[in-house]
Amino acid sequence: MRDYAYGLLKDGTSPKTALLANAVVEGDDPDGLLLLVELENKLQRPIISWRTIRGAVTEHVPSEDWRGAFDVLPVAVTELRRKLFSMTADGGSRDSAARVLREIDRVRDESGAPEDEPRIPIWPPESLGLFLCPIPTWKTAAKSTT
Repeated sequence: MRDYAYGLLKDGTSPKTALLANAVVEGDDPDGLLLLVELENKLQRPIISWRTIRGAVTEHVPSEDWRGAFDVLPVAVTELRRKLFSMTADGGSRDSAARVLREIDRVRDESGAPEDEPRIPIWPPESLGLFLCPIPTWKTAAKSTT
């Protein structure tokens, strides 16, 4: 069933595309997240929420200490991040893959990262627009004052 729905979404021409996209948004599936990035780029409108991203990169495990509470644990998504990086365009505000990568990093900053996942596995952060100007060093600072 999921494969059939993903096939319809990948095509993007079904009259039920928005309904199917909303169902995938509620899932915690890295493959669904990749599909939503493609769809967002195709339709040129936002579909992916922070909850969708958080659900794909974390899991909720019942707390051993508190009844009815959950611990949020990071899930390794190195392959997801590699695929997202290959989908990036220019790192701008309309680049869905870059936006999702930045959000994954934000979730990692808040919730921690799994030990087996590198912080930035394969790309320089500059390629995603994370650094808009060079970081000054004592050599560049000295040159600019002369």
